[in-house]
Amino acid sequence: MRAIAALALASFASQALVRAADTLLPQIASDFAISVGAASIVITAYALTHGSMQFITGPIADRFGKYRTVAIACAVSAGTVALCGLASSLDSLTLARFASGITVAWILPISLAYIGDVVPYEQRQQLLGRFLAAQVLGQMFGQAAGGIVGDYFTGGLIYAATVKPLMRRLGQTGIANTGGALMGLSFLTLAIEPVWHLAPLATLGIGLGFFMLHNTLQTEGTQMTPEARGTSVALFASMYFIGQTVGVALAAPVMDRYGAAPLFLFAAAMLPALAFWFTRRLKLRR
Repeated sequence: MRAIAALALASFASQALVRAADTLLPQIASDFAISVGAASIVITAYALTHGSMQFITGPIADRFGKYRTVAIACAVSAGTVALCGLASSLDSLTLARFASGITVAWILPISLAYIGDVVPYEQRQQLLGRFLAAQVLGQMFGQAAGGIVGDYFTGGLIYAATVKPLMRRLGQTGIANTGGALMGLSFLTLAIEPVWHLAPLATLGIGLGFFMLHNTLQTEGTQMTPEARGTSVALFASMYFIGQTVGVALAAPVMDRYGAAPLFLFAAAMLPALAFWFTRRLKLRR
């Protein structure tokens, strides 16, 4: 448990870095006398390296040991993140973010793989749900550093606090299906809401539903290839970050031309379908 607590602290720090630059874009733009759009390169550089590095982190961690690999990654990341703070131009900041994406990418997926190695499958989702609190707090801290706390504070800690009774009452597939349905209803609410007062509740529902489904996917990700768990979890994490990048790229022109409603309606239809398909495949496999 001491090892898992240390990994939770490392995951907190890594997730804080993932979100730290999001809400700092206006300040970065102001400091370097550029547009916000130009400043967003620091986010893109980080996301691309963070996602693509997962293809090599897993095999290396499987070969040399997961806990040792995370410890080394944390030490190296301290240096690359310090370079971000010392950057004096957009180019140097972009290079520092690029480098920090390479080093920080090792921490979270390899930590999850380590937990998969040492925690029995029957207990794994509950422990990963609690481990998720470190990730959410890190995201919240990173956002807070830029001025926003909102959805991550409410979008993950509720689930982390309630995962044990939810597992008892709904079971693994029930949690995933309920999360998908909750996200579908919440996105539908955002698409057709008659008054703005419903938006905070819908956002809360999206956050809770997301972590209900994501935690179940995450748990299964630790079980896909037990003999090469570092590799399989790293690939899972890679798809997670690449999906964010691709999703934003595809949604941006739709948002500019038609507004948010079509995107919300698409999510409202697809997320429950995804949850149902996933749980059906899970039952068939078992």
